[in-house]
Amino acid sequence: IQLMHHVLTFSFLLFLNLGYMKLKISPVIFFTVSKRCSCVTKRKRVKATLIVEIKERPPRSYCSSHEIIATLNPGGKSCLDPKSPFIQEAVRTFKKRK
Repeated sequence: IQLMHHVLTFSFLLFLNLGYMKLKISPVIFFTVSKRCSCVTKRKRVKATLIVEIKERPPRSYCSSHEIIATLNPGGKSCLDPKSPFIQEAVRTFKKRK
């Protein structure tokens, strides 16, 4: 039964990733039951004009990475790579607009 659960979970995540690839949006997986990192993949570039909202999460006991989750226009969420100079500049530009 546990193996079946893992297979179904993997199949569902694969299905989500294929859907996001069509939309060209990085997948953001949120785990509400267990505490894990929210970001599976991180974008290295994004136009600051597309950012509607930013949520920053510092490293935590259950996730060692700094996470930036952006809500983009037209809809959709995407994880951003906080180490990328392009992302750092986009975040600075977004914060100046607010």
